Amino acid sequence: MRKSSSNPPTNIIPSNIDEADLVRAVETSGYPLQGVVAEKLEKLEFKVTEEWGFIDSDSQQHRSLDIFAYKILHGDGKDPISPRVALLIECKRTIHPYVFFKAISESKIFTFPVVAGVAGAGVELEQRDGKMSMSASGQRVLGLDQLPFVNSVPRCASFSKALPSGKRVELSGADPFNGIVLPLVKALEYANKMYKPHGNVRVDPTLLLCMCVLDAPMVLVESPTKASDPVLTPWVRITRIQASLEPHRNPYKFHAIDMIHIDSLESIMVNHVTPFTEEFTNRALRLGAIWKSGGVVESLAGWEWDQIKVKPAKK
Repeated sequence: MRKSSSNPPTNIIPSNIDEADLVRAVETSGYPLQGVVAEKLEKLEFKVTEEWGFIDSDSQQHRSLDIFAYKILHGDGKDPISPRVALLIECKRTIHPYVFFKAISESKIFTFPVVAGVAGAGVELEQRDGKMSMSASGQRVLGLDQLPFVNSVPRCASFSKALPSGKRVELSGADPFNGIVLPLVKALEYANKMYKPHGNVRVDPTLLLCMCVLDAPMVLVESPTKASDPVLTPWVRITRIQASLEPHRNPYKFHAIDMIHIDSLESIMVNHVTPFTEEFTNRALRLGAIWKSGGVVESLAGWEWDQIKVKPAKK
């Protein structure tokens, strides 16, 4: 085994471990998956932090996420409006397949993706006649739910890990939830607060996307009638509904996590995530001043993002 020029004589492999066996063990295990993912994202010009720390909102304890990747999408970050994207990523490597069950209902998830960095209660929209107003999320203001990235990925309400048990295979849902869903949802809550705007000087609309990159077989069950005919697929989206502590105001929070196979990560980033962030940037910049002053629409009963006008200044 090679030795660096600064290696001390005491830093040696113990005599009871064969060096060739150790090298084979390293080759078999592979480089830590989060390092592989980090390298791919850096090539795509993301700034990457491994073992990103955050505070669990329930326990108030410090936790860590495998990867936090960040990119300024327009300008140098000093512009009055500076769109950005942040990826919150967990990485899992296993020989055991993950089995995903496609959701039967395809209801809209109005809080996906989260747009942080704008007014905490949402952007204030007013009907032109002045009779009604409402607060709309950044996602809703930008009409992101109309874009292919949001609509074209198979949505799954549940998933399990397939584990051998003697001659049978059993599906377990506890480990995927505790090891993937829970930390990503907690990290998302923290990041959303972290990007809360301070003052009224600038606006940084920031896309927060949760991902789990898998180096494992991914199997999709498309419907109850196709349970005997699953399909291998590299990309699905897990949707979760979380009960709120304030049910009288907003009873539920909706979260979505993209599950992506490691060997499709670059392709998905280039062909799907990048076009989505480019359109997000274009829309965020086009709406301009509404992020600070609010907007006006003809009717709150029905409006599109490109129909929002800047609210006139009060005389």
